[in-house]
Amino acid sequence: MFKLYSKLTTAFAAFAIICSTSATAQVNTCGTGYLCDGNNIIGNAGWGNDCVDGSDEILAYCCANADQYTAYSVDANGAQACADYLATINTCNTSYLCDGNNMIGNAGWPNDCTDGSDENIEYCCINADQFFAYSMNAAGVAACANYFNPAPPPPACDGNLVTLTVGGGTWDSEISWQIVDSDGAVVAEGGAPYSDGVCLGDGCYTFNGADAYGDGWNGGTAMMLDDDGNDLLNNFTVAGSAGSVDFGNCEDDPVDPVVCEGNLVTLTVGGGSWDSEISWQIVDADGAVVAEGGAPYSDSVCLGDGCYTFNGADAYGDGWNGGTAMMLDDDGNDLLNNFTVAGSAGSVDFGNCEDDPVDPVDPPSDCIDISYSVGGGSFDNEISWAILDANGTPVVEGGAPESGVVCLDIACYTFIGSDSWGDGWNGATAVLENGGNELVNFGLASGTSGSAEFCVSNDVPGCTDEAASNYNPEATIDDGSCCSGDLVTINLYDSFGDGWGWGDTGNGSFDGGMNFNGEYFAFVDGASASFDFCLDAGCYEADLLLDNYPGEASWDVVVGGEVIASGSEADLFFSTDPSCIVAGCNDEMACNYDPAANVNDGSC
Repeated sequence: MFKLYSKLTTAFAAFAIICSTSATAQVNTCGTGYLCDGNNIIGNAGWGNDCVDGSDEILAYCCANADQYTAYSVDANGAQACADYLATINTCNTSYLCDGNNMIGNAGWPNDCTDGSDENIEYCCINADQFFAYSMNAAGVAACANYFNPAPPPPACDGNLVTLTVGGGTWDSEISWQIVDSDGAVVAEGGAPYSDGVCLGDGCYTFNGADAYGDGWNGGTAMMLDDDGNDLLNNFTVAGSAGSVDFGNCEDDPVDPVVCEGNLVTLTVGGGSWDSEISWQIVDADGAVVAEGGAPYSDSVCLGDGCYTFNGADAYGDGWNGGTAMMLDDDGNDLLNNFTVAGSAGSVDFGNCEDDPVDPVDPPSDCIDISYSVGGGSFDNEISWAILDANGTPVVEGGAPESGVVCLDIACYTFIGSDSWGDGWNGATAVLENGGNELVNFGLASGTSGSAEFCVSNDVPGCTDEAASNYNPEATIDDGSCCSGDLVTINLYDSFGDGWGWGDTGNGSFDGGMNFNGEYFAFVDGASASFDFCLDAGCYEADLLLDNYPGEASWDVVVGGEVIASGSEADLFFSTDPSCIVAGCNDEMACNYDPAANVNDGSC
């Protein structure tokens, strides 16, 4: 035993000082200035846990430096401990230890010896300075660092260790999530892609998912697997901007729910090509906003009994572009009837509006329902309008396209039409009627605004002469319009909807329309124009004044509700008396031209 000890101590003596210097940071000094002293009061590497703190020196260090410490060198227990330890050091059957040569052995890499074994990592790390090749080897340095300073083990999970995986979509960077306990505390959160263990105690939790862009997780999902491989989140995903799901022991320990004491409906808004322009509100009978949002939107809304109004708006003013709002009750009925917006805004009432209506404002007894319709042009979103009373106060106003009924007092009013671009209404019109009788037919050929005067009364103007061709049995006052001959209506049409006013310098630069019976009748804007005449029986023609786009023009003549003549891009001719028709060739260039002919019989 002593020979083995002496042989080893001799071999180590030459580098004992070097080794002690290099290893001091790693070895245990028992809080004193002595190492390996063989004193069992302080410490002895041959006996375990002799330091006052319950630890001990490192055996490999003490054995490598035995000659420095006389007390330890002569200690039989220490000598035996070193002999036993050093006898186990693997030399790979060579005279080299810890040489960093992967052909023979390197303590940083396991099983590098030719016999499939390796050096003793503890011994090699303590004596690193002796072996230059090993000292410079990065893998060996890392191995020693890990050996002497191992990473602390992960904290133990006192509850349930689940595996959470989030992501897998085309836009994972937009994803965020939280796990919230029943007290509302966030116990875990992150983004995507994510895959790791999460320690959860018993109880009920909520998984909240969000998408920064608001278009859902684009194929991404969240899966939470327990020890048995069950997915606690049921392959959760987000369709819009956010979503959530409860999991865990929610029956025994639920998150306090928000109780809906009324009717829980499912509202879905969006699905168009410009959802970002959409906004909406739900307003109760008192005018209070109970819910609002944008699109895309899909969530539950709690509503009490009563009548509500759903208001939809479009920021650009061109409607929802295919977007809709659906509100489904428990039976799957759509309370909003697939609502959409055509222009800048719209609304619809729903709920128990008959049983619990919004308090109505009783109309005055002399209020008369006037129907109105505004729109039909190529740029309706530029239109605004108002009806002013005699004091100039607006009694109703709106945009386009829009139609409805307004109850007006018996009085005279001014209709104001405006265009935000300043180029007129581009074919749009505003028509106001009282019981089918037209009060206003307004159009704005150009500019920013225009007006029309009208009056509302209980009187029905018309022809009261029963012998007249235009007798109106509902007329209460005679307006002087009675016709003893034929009541003829000439209609002029423009297929593009901008009238016959396009000249060489643009719209409005040409006086389009017709000359008839020695009088000019203008048609310079809009899709159509109608002119009524009381004519004796006979044949008539009009000179049509067509603009630079004659291919858009057409006309017809109506008598007694029937079209008696029609045409396009030609002179207008019609007859209310067959006896005046002279058939023949009316082409002046033909050899058989008949100047008396007013109807071409095809004989030219």
